[in-house]
Amino acid sequence: MVTVLKMKKLLVIIFLCASTFAAAQNNELKQNISLWLKGIETQYHSMGKFTLQKINQNKEEKTLELYFNANFAMLPFREEMIEKFKNDIQKIVAPKEKYNITIYADNKNVYDLIPNIYRKNTEIDKSRFSVSNKNPKQFITDKSRQFVINQGLTGRNIALWNSHGFYYSQKTDRWQWQRARLLRTVEDKFTTQIVLNFLLPMLENAGANVFLPRERDTQKNEVIVDNDISQNNSIYREKGNSKYFLKDKKVGFAAKKEFYTEKENPFLDGTCRVLQTDIEGSASVEWIPNIPESGFYSVSICWQQCEKAAEDADYKVFYSGGESEFSVNQNMGFGTWIYLGNFYFEKGINPDFGKVVLSNKSDKPRQFVVADAVRFGGGMGNIARKPADNSVLENLPPDKKKDAKLISIFEKNEYTVSQKPRYLEGARYWLQWAGMPYDIYSHTLGLNDYTDDFASRGKWAKYLNGGSANAPDAAGLKIPLDLALAFHSDAGLRDTITGTLAIFSDKSDKKSEFPNSQSRYASRDMADIIQNSVVEDIRRVYAQNWTNRGILNKSYAETRFPEVPSMILEIMSHQNVLDMELGLSPEFQFFVSRAVYKGILRFLSFQNGKKYVVQPLPINSFSAILKGDSVQLKWHQTVDTLEVTAKPSGYIIYTRKDGKGFDNGVFTKDTTLTLAVDREKIFSYKITAVNAGGESFPSEILSVCKKNSHRETVLIVNGFTRISAPESFRADSLAGFGSWQDFGVPYKNDLSFTGEQYNFDLNSLWIDDDNPGFGASYANFDAKIVAGNSFDYPYIHGVSIENAGYSFCSASVSAVENGDVDMNNFLIVDLILGKQKTTVLGNSKPEFTAFSPVLQQKIVDYLQDGKTIFVSGSFIGSDLWKNGESSKNFAKNALKFSLRTAHAAKNGEVKTVYSPIFRQEANFSFATQPNEIQYQADSPDGIDPADNLTYTIMRYSENNVSAAVGFLGNYHLLVCGFPFEALESEQQRNDFMKTALKFLMFYK
Repeated sequence: MVTVLKMKKLLVIIFLCASTFAAAQNNELKQNISLWLKGIETQYHSMGKFTLQKINQNKEEKTLELYFNANFAMLPFREEMIEKFKNDIQKIVAPKEKYNITIYADNKNVYDLIPNIYRKNTEIDKSRFSVSNKNPKQFITDKSRQFVINQGLTGRNIALWNSHGFYYSQKTDRWQWQRARLLRTVEDKFTTQIVLNFLLPMLENAGANVFLPRERDTQKNEVIVDNDISQNNSIYREKGNSKYFLKDKKVGFAAKKEFYTEKENPFLDGTCRVLQTDIEGSASVEWIPNIPESGFYSVSICWQQCEKAAEDADYKVFYSGGESEFSVNQNMGFGTWIYLGNFYFEKGINPDFGKVVLSNKSDKPRQFVVADAVRFGGGMGNIARKPADNSVLENLPPDKKKDAKLISIFEKNEYTVSQKPRYLEGARYWLQWAGMPYDIYSHTLGLNDYTDDFASRGKWAKYLNGGSANAPDAAGLKIPLDLALAFHSDAGLRDTITGTLAIFSDKSDKKSEFPNSQSRYASRDMADIIQNSVVEDIRRVYAQNWTNRGILNKSYAETRFPEVPSMILEIMSHQNVLDMELGLSPEFQFFVSRAVYKGILRFLSFQNGKKYVVQPLPINSFSAILKGDSVQLKWHQTVDTLEVTAKPSGYIIYTRKDGKGFDNGVFTKDTTLTLAVDREKIFSYKITAVNAGGESFPSEILSVCKKNSHRETVLIVNGFTRISAPESFRADSLAGFGSWQDFGVPYKNDLSFTGEQYNFDLNSLWIDDDNPGFGASYANFDAKIVAGNSFDYPYIHGVSIENAGYSFCSASVSAVENGDVDMNNFLIVDLILGKQKTTVLGNSKPEFTAFSPVLQQKIVDYLQDGKTIFVSGSFIGSDLWKNGESSKNFAKNALKFSLRTAHAAKNGEVKTVYSPIFRQEANFSFATQPNEIQYQADSPDGIDPADNLTYTIMRYSENNVSAAVGFLGNYHLLVCGFPFEALESEQQRNDFMKTALKFLMFYK
């Protein structure tokens, strides 16, 4: 008995020892893996803490299961990464034994977190593909397009939005931004700048239909033409055989109010007209706006739902450049504004070249087209708000009353509007103006505009998609969306680059599938692909340390509500100087938008089993040289070193006459084209490169004019190609952007600027959005657009040259540098240098040098032949002085000036000095402050004569510093330390140019 008891005790001791030993081994394993995990966490520091939650080890079967937390699931998993992880863990667990290791993150096998597109040996997850969207019906077809896009995004429908917007705060009874003004911008405007100027046109250039829940047109004027009420004495009229017009009118749009309050829907206030179709097009409707001022206006159309609606409703837009035709499927997208395009309209009523026409022509007769209102321009906000009161609570549905409460302490009956252009307002307000149901744009049913705004975006995307093949049982506009993308920037102040974060939601209402049975993990695939495209491209070109912040799975309204693959892209931190040194650069904004577009293209192409081609980059080395009564256009393709498919297969040449709108262009496969020109008219040209993936951004605009006079032809050389961020600085605890150095140069225009930064203290903490600490910026440009490089200055110069009686043609500076254009063939050269100066962005090479070594030599060779040259630009001296002794010598010996000072003047006023060029005193002024009309020459150079044969011909009025010099010797030249095109009126430019040409041609 004693022996048995001893044996039991011994067994217990052995078991306890074994358990203790196993536990010790398990703890050691946990510690070693946790230590390894720390190393991974260090590499991906921005994703938060990585933790090991559980280990399942079976030594007999040699299996090991490791469970890591949700942060670990944020990694951009690839097969190579996982295999490396498994090899590392194998060495930790049993270096001499082979284990079957399985890794889980957030309870998902990490192989399941690899996007389908990156799977080589892992089985494709077919549940992530959309069966319903394989071959969607075409919504809008641009019949005027000169080429075919069959490997881009044609037929794809994308919901896209630019984060936040101006909104009404019921808590404070005021309209305000949803974020703080930091580093000269605010997220609400910063993302708008990138989306509207770059990402949106790229997607549309690839053939996509892109829908926004915010106004997209920055035009502050708005004209609505309608069968019920037409604004500004505009004309609505019906033409043709009246028998095709149905007698009964349907409910439709009418703009009967100056502003709209809670629940009011303008799409229920009027009527519309219905036409029966025929093959010939025997009847039509015309909308003729009375345009308040010449300019670009978006054209938006609307119609109402109708049985047997035509799938090919024929719309034509007549504008100053010509005519564009569209085929619209009226079985979807009804009861809201649908964008057709942006066109140049001249002021006033112009029935021949300023209207929209809907014909009843159709391939299928006895169907119907619906004619409702047409909208020209974006307009000003017209949704009026006031604080919600107890009556709002009382009228809530029972299921909403329980947790509802008023957030305002104000009680008032007065309504207020934003007084801002509509494109700056949040989604909540545009969606009301666009006819969306009340519960779509007001998630809180009137209690909280802030919540309404972010919730409305996702609900709107769901409503667009409702009723389509993607969600046939849901209410909506039957537009089969392919994806929804929310484009944000993120807050956060760091010592390093903050980088890019992608967010998706794997569930909605506890469902892990969309209504078409597509897995919601398609959203993770999309998020990973787009984020990878952004991060990898930026690292290759601008910042090797750009941070991949991971793919976050979180239930946000913008990713949860849409019933198609959806994501939020936090592109960078708008509070971090290192991020924004890149982020405020238009060049970088184009670059990062192209990366997002490429990610979208790759995702959708793989989803639908299609090959893709990336649209080309803009052409370069463009020239437009007169040859008798014709112009020879020549250019070169630009090679995309990041994308092998982005090769042009042809080009579109667009033509403009006398500064009006461009036509629809002509197609050519060549890189040269000769066109006839009429005498005494200014013709302008821009070129895009095209391929099966879409169309590039346009080139610069070059202009020519053939006069009847026998005077010399002036060659205008456009050397102003620069676009850049404002100059930044970092010094101890101070950092930021100061326009006293250089305001920067926007691409065409800047929508993001709010005002100058005034808080540069890195240690200054955020208190609230009105007192945000470091980076705080003024608000005086909240509702304004800042003009930048229009790439149209040969026309501005040309107008004044033509006015002086001279013919002219033009070329890009690169065409001169590479020998396509020989300046020696011209007696007079006008060199435009604007705000050109050497600029470095991130890790990229210096660019935008005012006088490259090649250009310097070309000018020296040209002047030795006794020719004449007019040079103007803000940094012509200061940039040469920064680029070494040879550049200084070029300035002194060839251009006959030396640098006196940069930042020579502030007020932009110059006066002439008595000289061989100016015989009497004259005053001129150029723009030095940001404005909506022309870029500002904020830091002009002071330049002195370099020898006794050169003389000052102009001085800055505020300090008498020399502003321009002239030389009459073996060649003639006139050099200005400020840009000619920055002069504030056409009359000033005409007067200056006439005198300048007279001087340059003295004794010639």
